[in-house]
Amino acid sequence: MKFQKSIALALLILAALACANVGSGSDPGNPIPSEGSTLPTETLPAQGNNPAPTGENASSPEETPTQEEPSGPADDPDTSTGTPPGVLNLDDPALYLQPEGLESYRTTLDYTFEAPGPIAGSVHMESATQVDPFATTLEFFTGGRAVMGNNEVFTFTQILDTQYIVYSGFGCQSGAPGVQENLFAVMLDTGGMLTGEAQFLGEETVNGVAVYAYTLTMDHINPNDPAGADVVSLSEGQIYLAKDGSYVVRVRLVGTGQSEVLSGEPAPVGEIAYELNFLDFNQPVEVQIPPGCPSGEEGADSKYPVPDDAANLTDLGGMTGFNTGLDVNTTIEFYKTEMAALGCGVPQELGAPPALSLTFACPTATVNVLLAAGDSGGTAVTIFETP
Repeated sequence: MKFQKSIALALLILAALACANVGSGSDPGNPIPSEGSTLPTETLPAQGNNPAPTGENASSPEETPTQEEPSGPADDPDTSTGTPPGVLNLDDPALYLQPEGLESYRTTLDYTFEAPGPIAGSVHMESATQVDPFATTLEFFTGGRAVMGNNEVFTFTQILDTQYIVYSGFGCQSGAPGVQENLFAVMLDTGGMLTGEAQFLGEETVNGVAVYAYTLTMDHINPNDPAGADVVSLSEGQIYLAKDGSYVVRVRLVGTGQSEVLSGEPAPVGEIAYELNFLDFNQPVEVQIPPGCPSGEEGADSKYPVPDDAANLTDLGGMTGFNTGLDVNTTIEFYKTEMAALGCGVPQELGAPPALSLTFACPTATVNVLLAAGDSGGTAVTIFETP
């Protein structure tokens, strides 16, 4: 299994669809709540309603009614009397599937790093997902030296096939095409960081669900995986599986390692803590278009020419992206003609179809047009200026 830090943090870095946590480090400027220098299970936002991060820039997901002990996807998950398997195959793809019959759920992810210096950073993620019709929203709160900076909030929302991305200083990027991918698939990926067979630890109730607990050790960390390579040692590690349905409810790791994403620099070895939770199964959630984002047919405009069939037009801080049904060669000719009409010179070309860039020297700026052939025909186009 691979924790998809790369996917979530690509969102944070590019603002373009997660991963991390409640700060437990010593950074006094960290706006994210903490309850000590470690991440014991009891202090993490994993049971019932989750406390929101505090601070002048922090926001919280919408309040929704929940039960004190939310049930799992099955009708009565806590009555299972089956015998737990002695070992858990971490390489089994079925282990990481979204459970059947699921209508809605919430997800939290907490990831911290602290090293001498002090060097500390954290990311906390909260999400709410409705399965059908599909809608999901994820809020990332960063603290300390984490990649986006201290006291920053990043929001990713997808409703059906439309994505909305909001980050301070960039406004809203909307209209990007999106695959309806559930968070079990996004946050858990087979054949990655975790491998081997985990030993049975005991039975517990986690997030209102009766679970089997299994122990994770360094023997289960794949050093050839990029995420696994950052883990040096584990003092604690558990994976919790629902007794009825065999879906993941929690993954928790505490130990030492490195995290350039959370430290903001090539970091020494420090204390790391990671906890992923799935909870509030089949409880009502409400996912709305973020404030400031266009709704309906409203979309972004482009400063530069776009083909008549341009779709999924987005603008993020002066960078424009869209898709066209024209093939790459036809799109090249379109931009050579249209940019010349704006007074731009003959472009410099780098690369060749199916992927290349055109750089135009225009009267007011240097304009870069990136072209890439789509998987099903057509072309993906990105336009941005450079000094």
